[in-house]
Amino acid sequence: MLYTCAVYRCIHLDFVTSLSTEAFSSSLERFINMRGRPSVIYSDNGTNFTGAVSLFDKIDWKKIEASVSVRRIKWIFNPPTAAWWGGWWERLVRTVKDLLKRMLGNARLNYDQLRTSLSHIENVVNERPLTVVTEDQNDLIPITPVMFLRGISLASFPEGQHLGSSLSD
Repeated sequence: MLYTCAVYRCIHLDFVTSLSTEAFSSSLERFINMRGRPSVIYSDNGTNFTGAVSLFDKIDWKKIEASVSVRRIKWIFNPPTAAWWGGWWERLVRTVKDLLKRMLGNARLNYDQLRTSLSHIENVVNERPLTVVTEDQNDLIPITPVMFLRGISLASFPEGQHLGSSLSD
């Protein structure tokens, strides 16, 4: 699953083993647990998304809003014949696919390796600059999407490359 932020252009990648409504619902719950509750979700008309909305429609939202103080997520689907909708998130999908192809090629990965690779790709995309990058040493650092998620701290883990080689010895 690829979740994108319309404001900061951050992404969140989650590995699911099925395109079912149940798998998507679990993925959405994990996303909300990690990143917070969105007020609006835009998506295509995939059966997993339409199925989730159908399930959400069966819930008594007045009771939930009164007891838990959360509002229902507004869901906006692309018009079925409007291929130009969602261009900004489709561009992020292409970026993730390109990185996966370059990073993995034809490699076969197990579940944990794939999840780790997805986390690397998420980090690379979220650390891309949103503002101009200059060669001036005295210039300010460029703004990146990840700065809005976790501040300015870096999320690199270079020692992980060394751990992998020492664990296989």
